[in-house]
Amino acid sequence: MLSVPLYAFLYAFLERLTPMAQPSASSSPVDSSAMSHDQLPIPDAEMSEHQLSPHRTYILRFGGGTKYQSGGGSATVLIDDMSGEEIWSGFHFVDGRDASQFIAGYTGLILGLRKASSMGVQRLIVEGNMKFVIEQMAGNWKVKSEEIKPYYAHAKELSDHFEDVALCGDAIAYRQSQLSGFSSCR
Repeated sequence: MLSVPLYAFLYAFLERLTPMAQPSASSSPVDSSAMSHDQLPIPDAEMSEHQLSPHRTYILRFGGGTKYQSGGGSATVLIDDMSGEEIWSGFHFVDGRDASQFIAGYTGLILGLRKASSMGVQRLIVEGNMKFVIEQMAGNWKVKSEEIKPYYAHAKELSDHFEDVALCGDAIAYRQSQLSGFSSCR
């Protein structure tokens, strides 16, 4: 069972960040707008020897955030929808010079989608606390930032490999609606 909620974990992670040195005039941030998705500074998910049932539904919870010039972080948890058991969790630090909450959010989503795919998951409920990521992935909001476009494109490409993906921006509202027998996320 998941003992610490994802958002509490992410908040605690960001609170521990120490301020990083400001970039010098000679250093420049990574221009993600010119990158293809395979060049994004996101670690690959290790291939898992443990394969999950493609007939079951799993929950992917992601979050991301930044703190001043310290950088940011992304966290992801994969949970069995039936048992509530945590299957996998991971996080990634986003360098302060290049960090934005948008990049941190998409990084968390991409990490989780990569891992779920490597474990054979086909049915996925994606829950996130980042409304802009959920709305953009659902096609409700346009992706205008050139910096974010490669992250969005990669997340969209990854999500297209799943048989069924449901997006939900508010995990608490989703769980309450599920208990009442009605869900706008499925």
